Amino acid sequence: MPRSSPNAPPGGLPKATPVQDVAGGMVAILLEYVAELGVSQTAALRNTAIKTERLAEPGAAVFHGDFVTLLNNCLQLSDEPALVLRYGQRVTLTALGVLGYALLCCSDLKQLLGLLSRYHRLISPNCDIRVTAEREYMAMSVHGGMLGESVGPMDCELFFAAANACLHQLFSATQFKVKARFSYPAPAYAAAYREVLGGDVIFGSDDNKLLVSAELLSKPLHFGNPTMLKLYQHQCDELLAKMDNHAEYVRSVKQILLATPGQFPTIETVAGQLNLGVRTLRRRLDAEGSSYKSIVRQLRCELAETYLRSSPLSIFEIADMLGYEDVSNFRRAFIQWKGVSPAQYRKQNAQLSSA
Repeated sequence: MPRSSPNAPPGGLPKATPVQDVAGGMVAILLEYVAELGVSQTAALRNTAIKTERLAEPGAAVFHGDFVTLLNNCLQLSDEPALVLRYGQRVTLTALGVLGYALLCCSDLKQLLGLLSRYHRLISPNCDIRVTAEREYMAMSVHGGMLGESVGPMDCELFFAAANACLHQLFSATQFKVKARFSYPAPAYAAAYREVLGGDVIFGSDDNKLLVSAELLSKPLHFGNPTMLKLYQHQCDELLAKMDNHAEYVRSVKQILLATPGQFPTIETVAGQLNLGVRTLRRRLDAEGSSYKSIVRQLRCELAETYLRSSPLSIFEIADMLGYEDVSNFRRAFIQWKGVSPAQYRKQNAQLSSA
């Protein structure tokens, strides 16, 4: 009997942010899977503009909002509580389009993770994938939602199941095992998590992350091709530029903020420089899936990461450059952004660089 997924938020999936596209391969895999569950394609595609005959075309993509609607329909129509988890298990690197081919051409896992950190926005509008070193492991975590702005259980199910499946494409099963950690309680179908991800799955953890042995970082990948990688990276750069061109007002606000480092003027000041009223600026940022507050927060986070990774500045100096009068406020904010203190983040990235 059709019903909602037990871990879906009230009212279904989060409202999608406009602009960003999702690779057609991701949609094709989902439609193929739910067809096996008895869900008709017509019902699954209800209220979307997805043209199935175009999904196999090179570079095919659908609007992110249509993808979210499709997935929501499938959750409503299916009797499979672990639908998102099992769908993620079927995802291949090539299903990610140009980004997937770029990842396949990497020479080793370290290079692949670097590209993933750089181009993760090509997967989903708010997607924020981070890679950190944790003793003998590399931790992959998702901090921006793949389906909406915030991270929920379904974001973790899709990302971790897909990441594990793609790692198995790159390495033999005997070469590695993953450890999965989730911040939320175990769902009724927790056994499916262990079936898909392996036995080392823990719920109620401090955060959501997938741990892979750091020994894999330098192991060569079978399909490494430096020449093709450059080509695919160029295409990824063009796609990111196209995305940013859509976000005209977000980009304009960022440019103004970057011109006054450490000051972060009020929205009234920024609106005035753009010859707009405050309410108009707010509406236009909202139409691009953003807000003035979130832009300031994101910019501070990005600058903090850059300073901590690439400069000898002290944490006190970085806090001052980001407009914090009290370094303790900066530390608290950074922990909210990244889950670790500025000092820990700097140390982890130093370890990652030397790995």
